[in-house]
Amino acid sequence: HQRSYFWPFLLISGGIVWILINQGIIDPKALQILVRFWPVLLVIAGLQILLGRRFHWLHNFFLAAIFAGMIFVLVKAEDYNLISSSTLQTEEFTSTGEVESLAVKLDIEYGDLEVSPTSEEDVLFFSSVTHDGDLKFIDNKDENRDIRLILENDEIMVFDFGWLDHARVETDVELTTETLLDFSADMVSGNGYFQLGELSLEKLEIESTSGDLTIELPPGEYPTNISSTSGNVEM
Repeated sequence: HQRSYFWPFLLISGGIVWILINQGIIDPKALQILVRFWPVLLVIAGLQILLGRRFHWLHNFFLAAIFAGMIFVLVKAEDYNLISSSTLQTEEFTSTGEVESLAVKLDIEYGDLEVSPTSEEDVLFFSSVTHDGDLKFIDNKDENRDIRLILENDEIMVFDFGWLDHARVETDVELTTETLLDFSADMVSGNGYFQLGELSLEKLEIESTSGDLTIELPPGEYPTNISSTSGNVEM
């Protein structure tokens, strides 16, 4: 009976990568390559399984070549411009004034979102967004104010690698407690924390595709629609 050396190769390769990261030879951001090109890894894994059934020595040789190639790509990732050049930045927006009604819509494609009441009397809306994507802020500044905040990822695939830089993509929003609000939030990937207990809501809509939701609702009757495709909802 002949055995596969997949797990020994995996453990050895993982240890080598960890050491090279600690030595500064591999940029931690290079690990995103393994996720970005995961379909290629599936194709390679399928080929080595087919070859291994008939040629066991070729099976183990192929495994060794795959892991060695992965380490080589991680080491040379910066030289070959395989690491995303985007860096995290923080942008802030503030809307002030007195209005009869206020509609706020948040379209957050990735990262965590936290919504809470503001402590500033003349502030209708305040946001602080730490991101590496495409951020848009729209305020019509009419008597019936309509404010929209849009965060999109400018990469083809959405992955949050902020933890590699000991930072995270996150959106913090503060809303007035003095004006009746039509509030909606549409999230794709990330957790949502909504401290709405002190707000005056006319309508509430929260949709999440992937991530947990923690929501504190204010008393009263108002149309409410809360949905989560994948993740826990705590209210």
